[in-house]
Amino acid sequence: MASSEAETEPYMNARTPLLATVVALAAAVSSFAQGGDRALAESFAKKKNELLVQIGQRHLEYGLDLRKQGLPTQAAAQIVLAVETSEGSNPGANTVLSIMRQYDEAFWKRHGSRPSKTKIESYDKRAVKLVLDDEKERLELANWGQLRKLEREAHEEYVALLRARNEPLRFDAKGSITLPSGTIAKAPSETLRAEAITINDELWVRDELLAKLPDLASIFQASSPELLVRSTVSLDAAKAAHALGSALLPVLESDTGARPERRLVLYLFAERKTYEALLDALGHSEHKLVSGIATNHPPLALACAEGLDERAVQSLCLHELTHHFAQSISPAVFPSWYSEAYADTFGGAETFQWDGTKLVTGGLIARARIDALRAEGGTRPVRELVETQALDAWKRGKEQGFAFYAEAWAFLRYLRSGASAEIARKFELWEDRCRGQALGYEVGARGLGKGAAASDLFLELFGKEWHTLEDGFDAWLKTL
Repeated sequence: MASSEAETEPYMNARTPLLATVVALAAAVSSFAQGGDRALAESFAKKKNELLVQIGQRHLEYGLDLRKQGLPTQAAAQIVLAVETSEGSNPGANTVLSIMRQYDEAFWKRHGSRPSKTKIESYDKRAVKLVLDDEKERLELANWGQLRKLEREAHEEYVALLRARNEPLRFDAKGSITLPSGTIAKAPSETLRAEAITINDELWVRDELLAKLPDLASIFQASSPELLVRSTVSLDAAKAAHALGSALLPVLESDTGARPERRLVLYLFAERKTYEALLDALGHSEHKLVSGIATNHPPLALACAEGLDERAVQSLCLHELTHHFAQSISPAVFPSWYSEAYADTFGGAETFQWDGTKLVTGGLIARARIDALRAEGGTRPVRELVETQALDAWKRGKEQGFAFYAEAWAFLRYLRSGASAEIARKFELWEDRCRGQALGYEVGARGLGKGAAASDLFLELFGKEWHTLEDGFDAWLKTL
């Protein structure tokens, strides 16, 4: 039976204050909840900042200890790691990074032989332990946030941890992701599972690169503790590139007296359109002129196999992995001529031999390129060479790019094996100081850098003897 208007009005009027009270109470509860959420988020941020400072301090103290041991490359790596892991929030690490660039020749010149294998292995164990400690504490922070319903903050931490590990996702019987440092709860593990990509029939969290290729359905890989190779070509291609890269690493370790703290990563693409789309996403569109690049953020090497024969793909992989190795043992930004010359020393088209098992590097580049250098006007002045950017040479045409690589390769070979003892000593000092002082590195920098600081040091060391340097280089070229 319908109510009359007279009956309805008193009913509504009687409850209006009650409804208003309920609404006000709900608003108060909502406001309180939002305030609580903000307080928790602020607490999470504070805990994270304190943790980052603490983590950075561990690496800083170890870096300073390594300096005392006479391991400048490893010391610089740990000091830079102190800055990076603390995300710039550890003032001591920032200060030491700045100060160590001011050391003079008395500290950075070599004392005795390169670090022994035993010393390197001892360093590796300690460095791995520190990284595991970092992971454990950041996992505890993420779990703390997850328990307090800070899903976004926790998820970001989980993804960062899993990307750093660069391994397949492992789940326990309850569906939780397990790590050497602990366990991720079931609910966030399910979210991470849904976002993962299948690689060789296993689930992986998408790293920064794969996150930029959301439509990529599958990829192949071959891996070891030292090297990960992923390829869209085939599983056989991934295995072949991995075998080649694995043979290269001990050669580079012997040459530099250092070993990367993290596993190296190489992506080999079958199609140029995928490679170029990724370059666009990474902010390196200008590198479409070439078929490979090694980046700092994320740290990896990229190569495109389209249009290349097997030998050219091998050369490309060796070249880019050498870049990646050099960037991994030290954040120093070397000038373009040195970076390309160093990479071609181990991965130039004619400078290596590979039979599938044994790798021999350090050979001469193609005779035609050497003859072109020896011809009248075949080389540019040394001052011009050391200030030229590789991409600028490529922009002037393929032949200009090849000519720059050939001369850079020859100049590095001269400095290492053909120059006078005094020039060789100064050059070795330059390499040590660039790596040990992390010249050119800037906190948070995402670009590849121009190597200005390293070039300036080169000019400082050799500026008074350009003519001696050029005359010696020209004379040495005639002996090739």
